[in-house]
Amino acid sequence: MANLVHLIHRFFPAQGGAESVALRLCSHLSQAGHSVQVETTNGLAPDSFHATGSALLPSGQFSIQGVQVHRHRCMRIPFQRLLLGGAQKLAPNPLRPWLNWYSPIAPSLFKIESDPRLKPDLVVAWALPHGSIWASAVNLAKNRRVSLVAVPFLHPGNSTKPNCSIRKAFRSPWLVKLLSQAEQVIALTEWERTELLALGIHEHRIAVCGLGVEPSTVSGGSRPRFREAHGLDEAQVVVGHLATFSSEKGTFDLLRARGMLPASEGPTIVLAGNSPKGFERQLTPFKNEPWLKVTGALNDQEKRDFFAGIDMLCLPSLVDSWSLTLLEAWSVGVGAIVYDAGGPGNLIRQGIDGIKVPVGNIIELAKALQETTEKPNLASMLGSNGMARIPLEFDWQSKLDSFERIVLKNLKSA
Repeated sequence: MANLVHLIHRFFPAQGGAESVALRLCSHLSQAGHSVQVETTNGLAPDSFHATGSALLPSGQFSIQGVQVHRHRCMRIPFQRLLLGGAQKLAPNPLRPWLNWYSPIAPSLFKIESDPRLKPDLVVAWALPHGSIWASAVNLAKNRRVSLVAVPFLHPGNSTKPNCSIRKAFRSPWLVKLLSQAEQVIALTEWERTELLALGIHEHRIAVCGLGVEPSTVSGGSRPRFREAHGLDEAQVVVGHLATFSSEKGTFDLLRARGMLPASEGPTIVLAGNSPKGFERQLTPFKNEPWLKVTGALNDQEKRDFFAGIDMLCLPSLVDSWSLTLLEAWSVGVGAIVYDAGGPGNLIRQGIDGIKVPVGNIIELAKALQETTEKPNLASMLGSNGMARIPLEFDWQSKLDSFERIVLKNLKSA
């Protein structure tokens, strides 16, 4: 059995796609008999690394589902974006990964390669673009002369805009250089594989793994309970949006698109998820719209009820290399509207199990919402077709076994 050290910016109970997937895969490796150590930070929310008012988790060492977790304490400094943004522009390339203003500043990560606790047989780095995490992983693998496996979760951004900040952040030359030092890069979709090839990652280093979903984690919800709790009657067409509310996840594009339709002629929109700092201010133009419901973060039962209670999921995201939320929706027979970008755009078959809209096209997004309302059988047809794919293409156990095989084949002989 192997000693596997994983580095990721945040970990459970922090919520997010990368965090959920990392927990599931690390737990699987632990159950298979491997020693799994996760080196992460005490960040809880996406803005934990730079917003002084954002909550943090306790730092220290913990055990979660058989995985040993060490949370390194983060620092936040005044004017972090301004100071680090300026310093990064002036710094030589080797220092630039450490100066991303949105990445964790965790002093104990800087010298992780000399930490006597860690005796890795292999290092796994998760989730670009947090430079300090990736530089630490590269340094640890080099110092211990073991292989590095990378799981980048490359974000699409808006490919129609050359200066898209998301695309630039995930494709910066210094991060690509770190990524290219991995013996193995795990892509989640063919879309991500194509993007990695375009960045110069050699074909033989890339393996497409894909991910799965466990339907039992989201099934069993109550449609009547959800609708009663949020003042919705059975006749209303409801489109749900489950994400951390942000422009990157398409929250405000969705609201603007719905706002283009007459109040009585479009679906009710239910926003469910975490509200970052500043969300209430951004929500102000839509706050009194009769077609909008905001639930906030959901617990386990509320999430089940959410999927049972909506007719369609809408996730016009610019940041998904994959989408566990899409698979969760399909697993309970709910179709989806997405931007034709990244993992969701790669996974959905247009008009068969979902609707793909050109990135940033609010008019087409509004048309998709209207179509959902005007064609009552459309949502159920898309959902049923998506549901049929789950046991054939997205079985969790087979994906977990595939991930384990890909990772372990990179172990170096002693």
